[in-house]
Amino acid sequence: MVRATSNKHSRNHKSQSGVEKNKNCNVFGFQNTKDTALVIFTMIGVFVGITLGFGLRQANVSADVKTVVAFPGEILLRMLRMLVIPLITTSIITGVTQLSNGQNGRVGLHIVVYYVATTFCSVLIGIALVLAIKPGYQPHQVEATDMSKGADLTFSWLDTFLDVIRNLFPKNLVEAWFRVDRTKVMEVVQSGQNSSENATTLVVKTLESADGSNALGLISFCIMLGITLSKNSGNSLLIPFFEELYSVFMDIMIKIMWYAPIGICSLIAGSLVQVENILFTFRALCLYMTTMCVGLFIHSMVVLPLLYFAVTRKNPYKVYAASLHALIAVFGTTSSAATLPLTIRCAEEKLGIDKRFTRVMLPLGATINMDGTAMFQGVATITIAQMSGISLSFGKVITVWITGTLAGIGAAAVPGSGMVVVLFVLQSVGIPIEALGILYTVDWIVERVRTPVNIMGDQIGVCIVSHINQGSDDKQGSSEETVPLEDIVT
Repeated sequence: MVRATSNKHSRNHKSQSGVEKNKNCNVFGFQNTKDTALVIFTMIGVFVGITLGFGLRQANVSADVKTVVAFPGEILLRMLRMLVIPLITTSIITGVTQLSNGQNGRVGLHIVVYYVATTFCSVLIGIALVLAIKPGYQPHQVEATDMSKGADLTFSWLDTFLDVIRNLFPKNLVEAWFRVDRTKVMEVVQSGQNSSENATTLVVKTLESADGSNALGLISFCIMLGITLSKNSGNSLLIPFFEELYSVFMDIMIKIMWYAPIGICSLIAGSLVQVENILFTFRALCLYMTTMCVGLFIHSMVVLPLLYFAVTRKNPYKVYAASLHALIAVFGTTSSAATLPLTIRCAEEKLGIDKRFTRVMLPLGATINMDGTAMFQGVATITIAQMSGISLSFGKVITVWITGTLAGIGAAAVPGSGMVVVLFVLQSVGIPIEALGILYTVDWIVERVRTPVNIMGDQIGVCIVSHINQGSDDKQGSSEETVPLEDIVT
């Protein structure tokens, strides 16, 4: 039986404190004056940054002026990098404890399998499309790319697999914040003992510690810690500690987001001033948006409906039609947490889902099920690598896939969180973050496309889990305690 205790829901919604105070959404989806103002300020920052960037390009300013223009954006990136690891680690710990606590094994297993499988699939679709479309590819980078590929010829699939497994278990948790283990392959030419003997080439493999966060190791540790804490939730004081810590980090991030319009304006203007080929940048942004839109369409309109139909043998698009009010709201707020009350009402009143499922799974889904955001992690990371002229090896692509999936669990359900989390993925594969500024130009558009996909995934998931477990739950009765919707709305 799915049991949702008031204590668990109070923790879940406490973690969303500072995100919104009033959860009553109007038809346009904006929560209150602050939400509307932040969206407007961000859009103004984007347009001012574009105008300023093109104006400074025409003025042919000096290097010092370019540095000053880009400086506020640099401060924004430094603040986000400062916050990204603490925010993601505490989010994953609290999310795992909430998911495990109060769930019976069968239903909990179904929820975990659905969340992980759909998120993995979402990132895989995005990576496949970005490697095929190549939005950041430049023709003059062909030679550099071929050279980098030639250097990786001695890199085996075994090394890639072992590096991924090895990094899942870091030898030093503190070092994992800024170092990652990688296999280095070198060719050593060994000359013969005398001039008549030919020289031989030996392949030597060594394990080195490279710059970059060991995202896999940090996430795996947080998952193990969360599971362990959930098993001892009755006697552990650490669960409320991490929940309060996550709430504090969220409040800090919300304050940083009010500085974001200035930082975004600076990042866009600085990127446009320094970019050499403006036509290539425009082309790359258009292809980047196309890649995201195609990937999100495939995932939300093909993959999720097929999964729903395979399990329930019902029309999946009726689920989307019944959730239209929540989808309109999330288009305006770009926050899964902000539209949670509407999502629950749509599931219960229009889809007829038992509240024992909706009031457990949907709050969790708003926190840890981010299909659209997870796809964005993979597409944005590889696009930035392509724009920077960096060729990613097979091992790094696998790292992006796994890290993007797991980091999607730690993405906060608030506007702008995707750009924060992508810094985590970029650091995991050693890609410079400077090119991230140019993606801010269109992120406010892409975010309004990818966030509704998160809601779609939540609604399809709760319908599937309810369909699978409804029969067994009815046999056990429905006397279990559920949380009133008013406790979630207010």
